[in-house]
Amino acid sequence: MNTNQVAEYEGLIRALRELKALGARRALVKTDSQFVVRQYTGQYRAKDERMKALLSRVRDLAKDFEKLDIAHISRSSDPMNVRADELANEALDKAG
Repeated sequence: MNTNQVAEYEGLIRALRELKALGARRALVKTDSQFVVRQYTGQYRAKDERMKALLSRVRDLAKDFEKLDIAHISRSSDPMNVRADELANEALDKAG
């Protein structure tokens, strides 16, 4: 069973792969997942084996960039995130 944290990590991994494919060398990735950001920055320790594996994949992908920042944004107050949530919900409604 997938958890929200797994989905957040998989989204980040997909974004990093896409950025790499586009030739990006520097990136700022914004996410509303405080959990993922804090694990990536070392504020939270990954204890679960699945989280450790996902974090390891992110760190491996991060090596492909000269500079990579992953920043936390508020889920409800950032206008771009509000729109992203709307699009995600539309896609889920269509898939469901």
